Amino acid sequence: MSYRCKHFTIEELVSPIVFNDRGEQAWDLLDPRLLQMLDQLVDRFGAIIVNTWKSGGKFDLRGYRGRRDLPKDHFIRGRGKDTYSLDYDQHIHGRAADCTPLNTTVHKIRDYILNHQDEFPLIGGIELDVSWLHIDVRPRRNGKIVAFKP
Repeated sequence: MSYRCKHFTIEELVSPIVFNDRGEQAWDLLDPRLLQMLDQLVDRFGAIIVNTWKSGGKFDLRGYRGRRDLPKDHFIRGRGKDTYSLDYDQHIHGRAADCTPLNTTVHKIRDYILNHQDEFPLIGGIELDVSWLHIDVRPRRNGKIVAFKP
């Protein structure tokens, strides 16, 4: 049996297509480090949301998403330049989540994580300059969290 979050249901972490295909077996698609890290974030900062589609919300692709979830041109930027391949997307490998905190700001959490990296050994990547908290469990670079921009 795979690790399951204590703070999230599977519907909050996968897309509707993935849930309809796999149901509770979708837990197996998520990296256990991601799930442990999400629980750690909630324990430290309070409630956060990832996907809200099950409860009628607009978020449905902020956790694990499969190739069928996105149109083929979803990752093509700048009129064909700077194409971003789904093969490199941490979400499609079950290693990333885009979160919205309910008790504090994304900015405060992001700054805290970057200034206290030893407290969050599972976080390997964090996205800057976005209104959500993207965190993933990619390998760190030289022992440091990879901070990147969209």
